[in-house]
Amino acid sequence: MTPIHELKTLPYYFALVKSGQKTFEIRHNDRQFNQGDYVRLRECDPLFRGYSGRNLLFKIGFVDDNTGFEEMLGTSLLKKDYVVFSLIPTESVTCEKCKRLFPPEYVIIGSWVCYECKKL
Repeated sequence: MTPIHELKTLPYYFALVKSGQKTFEIRHNDRQFNQGDYVRLRECDPLFRGYSGRNLLFKIGFVDDNTGFEEMLGTSLLKKDYVVFSLIPTESVTCEKCKRLFPPEYVIIGSWVCYECKKL
């Protein structure tokens, strides 16, 4: 299955992504983000008290690790080991128990419970 990367997102940026004003992410590439992977942006409390429960699911589009910037501009715009990638909206499905979002390829038909909830 295609990986889903879980990412903490502060409320300000979460709102910008949700409204469509922000259509990209700049992240440390510790997860090896690839085109075609999914990212679940999870809104987290600014005081680190936990997650709000709101999340958004996107497919990763174009990914650049500075290569494109260096070729165009002759200089790096991103820190070492960082990438910028586009966020492509996707239809998603919600687990009936935990309410987390998953890409449509995870569901065969009808109501659905994720693997983690089935283990409980």
